[in-house]
Amino acid sequence: PGPICVTPDMVDRSVFVPRGMDRFSLTDRPLVVGWVGNATWGQNAVGGDPKGFHSIVQPALETLKDMGVAVEGHFADRNQNWRSQAEMAAYYGEIDVLVCASDQEGTPLPVLEAISCGVPVVTTPVDGPHTLLEARAGEHFRLIDPATGQVTKHEMPDAAARDPHTLVFDGQGHIWFTAQWGNVVGRLAMDSGKIDLVAVPIDRARPYGIRMAPDGRPWIALLGTHHLATVNPSDMTLETVALPRDEARPRRLEVTGDGAVWYGDYAGGLLGRYEPSSRKFEEWDLPGGSDARPYGMALDDTGVLWIAEGGVPNRLVAFDTRGKAVLSVTDIPEARGSVRHMYFDPDRRQVWFGEDTNFLARARLD
Repeated sequence: PGPICVTPDMVDRSVFVPRGMDRFSLTDRPLVVGWVGNATWGQNAVGGDPKGFHSIVQPALETLKDMGVAVEGHFADRNQNWRSQAEMAAYYGEIDVLVCASDQEGTPLPVLEAISCGVPVVTTPVDGPHTLLEARAGEHFRLIDPATGQVTKHEMPDAAARDPHTLVFDGQGHIWFTAQWGNVVGRLAMDSGKIDLVAVPIDRARPYGIRMAPDGRPWIALLGTHHLATVNPSDMTLETVALPRDEARPRRLEVTGDGAVWYGDYAGGLLGRYEPSSRKFEEWDLPGGSDARPYGMALDDTGVLWIAEGGVPNRLVAFDTRGKAVLSVTDIPEARGSVRHMYFDPDRRQVWFGEDTNFLARARLD
């Protein structure tokens, strides 16, 4: 038999009410970041850190402190101290923002409770909070005609293909793109607007950086795994390639004229090279070592790879892909977060990139 009734998730808004809201106008104090849950949940059965407390929340706070940001954590870990509803309502009045860093959720009640208490929420795009806070945001493409300013919107054929992330033109009338949290790679035909999607067969692979190879195949960095991927344009079949180390996490990549795939290992602080014809790997330590956190990458017209290190300070590393050696290391002024994406302008021989500190920057190569 079917259910007698369905009771939706809810909070008691007579208990979870805004309080102490004047704290948001005070600027001479640290930002108080909250997190609610059981920090040990699922570690034995699931493995890893499904709630993201140890792998995301705590490292993020330490990074902010290293950057000079006045911030402190204030956590309600039920594994340490169980709190009643009234105590939880008081807790939300003590924090400035609630973080949900889970990689799986139903409907997390702390998110509903925090919103009811007037507390901003920052969350990973897991199904519960993502549906609550963003609905269908990010499930389409918008193409802008630079001559007329006209905007054409192309809906994704599958609503699960959320978060279109990085795109690249293939020179054949298509835009290839990654959808990080949708776990798919896509291809948009610019003339017809038709979108083809291919799923990545690894759960939570997080397809991220993407570049075209000389043979017309896109190569993709799978940030959630230790894999690269490539797609055959003729039949849209996807192949994954495992990196030599299980702990590697490739974020961005470039492809040189010989077809070699160069990737930055964000977790290990390494630069890697994969040769598809021989299936061989080479890897080099970046100047920043294990804290390098390579992110944005750009390949110039002389075969020099420009890599943004995300440590403190952010640095721009020049690596000669032919001589296989570091050429220079330059501090990036004003950058105290991440350089996420880079573009090489061949006409002016300049590398352009944005910084998390709201600066647009360029590096003149001549």
